[in-house]
Amino acid sequence: VIRNLGLTALRIAGGDDRVGGLVGDNDGAIVNSYTTGRVAGGGRVGGLVGFNSGNVSRSYSSVPVAGSGDRVGGLVGSSSGSISDSYATGAVNGEGNHVGGLVGVIGDNSDGSISNSYATGNVAGDGGNVGGLVGYSGGSINDSHATGSVTGEGGGVGGLAGSSRGAISASYATGSVTGESDYVGGLVGFATGRGINITASYATGSVTGKSSNVGGLVGYTRYNAITASYATGSVTGESSNVGGLVGDNEYSRITASYAIGRVTGSRDVGGLVGDGYSGGVTDSYWDTQTSGQPESRGGAGKTTRELRTPTAATGIYANWNAEWWDFGTARQYPVLKYQGMDVAAQRR
Repeated sequence: VIRNLGLTALRIAGGDDRVGGLVGDNDGAIVNSYTTGRVAGGGRVGGLVGFNSGNVSRSYSSVPVAGSGDRVGGLVGSSSGSISDSYATGAVNGEGNHVGGLVGVIGDNSDGSISNSYATGNVAGDGGNVGGLVGYSGGSINDSHATGSVTGEGGGVGGLAGSSRGAISASYATGSVTGESDYVGGLVGFATGRGINITASYATGSVTGKSSNVGGLVGYTRYNAITASYATGSVTGESSNVGGLVGDNEYSRITASYAIGRVTGSRDVGGLVGDGYSGGVTDSYWDTQTSGQPESRGGAGKTTRELRTPTAATGIYANWNAEWWDFGTARQYPVLKYQGMDVAAQRR
């Protein structure tokens, strides 16, 4: 156990693998500890821990992190353990794949978790799977968020996670997202996996994709479920499959969700969903006025006034969970209160 330890003014230039500001390879517990300074290395590089198979809790890193290999994160490079009540504030830059503001990779084999944690630094990656919180997630993410801008040159770029095969709940991203390749989303770029859900989550940043599959919440989703979630940022795609909520939906269910951002693209463009399977979209809407889009591959188009009223779980919101949503006034869109999410912050 490492507890109550802070290392400041670090200048670490590590080797090819497992480089961390506090620990290179953690199989124990790190509690209430922190780092400041700078950390750089090859692969599995983190501001606090390079590789984590133990537990990290109540800890943080205010360290700019740079990695020339894969799996680079502001707090942890790669993790198959748990991370809770922790955060990272430094900018993260990676030359390889799997780059995240908090963690490069969480849960290769559906293990690992992140809860009540966040990242605020800007994230940039030269490869695929680049995210404001996590580059690639195979584990679970709950009650967590990212606020930095995200740019990626490879496939899978997202405000929260570049790619996800794990569950995401009560989480959000607010930074702008820019991707040079396929699969770009305000929350997740690429989301796939049977029985894997995105629940009560949202994205507010602008999303720009230079290729196909671009969405305000998710760029591409397959065999997934999106429930009680929303996106408000503008979405711009230079190619096909561009949607206010989802760019391309392949056999995923979308329920009780909405999008209001302006959407522009070359073809297969929709206010809610750009292209794909429309049969699984229920009780979900897009704003035809703010989006500038009269059509969608699933969902129902509504005016701004229709989406702001009624102010309770009635009418178009009759099947929405009143315990999860705050419907506001006739001048407001619904926002989430699931698991104590901050309603006031969403309305700013």
